[in-house]
Amino acid sequence: MPQYDKTVLIVDDSPEILECLRSKMASWPVHIFEASSAVEALGYIVQGLEVDLIVCDIHMPILNGIEFAEILKSRKSLTPLILMSGETSYATLDNTKLGHAGFLPKPLDMRKFEQLVKAALKADSECLLEPRASNARLG
Repeated sequence: MPQYDKTVLIVDDSPEILECLRSKMASWPVHIFEASSAVEALGYIVQGLEVDLIVCDIHMPILNGIEFAEILKSRKSLTPLILMSGETSYATLDNTKLGHAGFLPKPLDMRKFEQLVKAALKADSECLLEPRASNARLG
C-alpha cells in the first residue's frame, strides 16, 4: 500500500478537470479525494475529512467556490485553498480575505498548478512532487 504524505481534495463539477488533476497527481505522494460539487466537498469536511489542501472550481451550481471558501473561513478552517476559474477576473480576488492560497485560470497551466500545490503544501524540497518508484505509470 502506498505511503501518502498529504491529502488533497479536488472539487470541480467537470469530470474532465477531475480526471486531469487526478492524472497529474497520480505519481505524487498525495491521497486524493474528489467531489463533483462544493456541497459534496462541504459534506466531507463536516463529516471530519481532514485535508492538507483543497483545489476548487469557482463556477459550480448550488454552492460556488467563493461561497464554499466563505463557509470554510467561517468554520475557522486553516486548510489552504486554490481556486480555479475560466473567468480571469477572479485572479484579482483578495487572497487574504478569502483565505485562499492562489488562483488558477482555466484552461489550466499544469506547471502553474504544480507550483501552487507545492507552495500550498509547504513542500520544502522537490521530493514532494517526485514520482515514487513504487507507483506504476500508465501508458
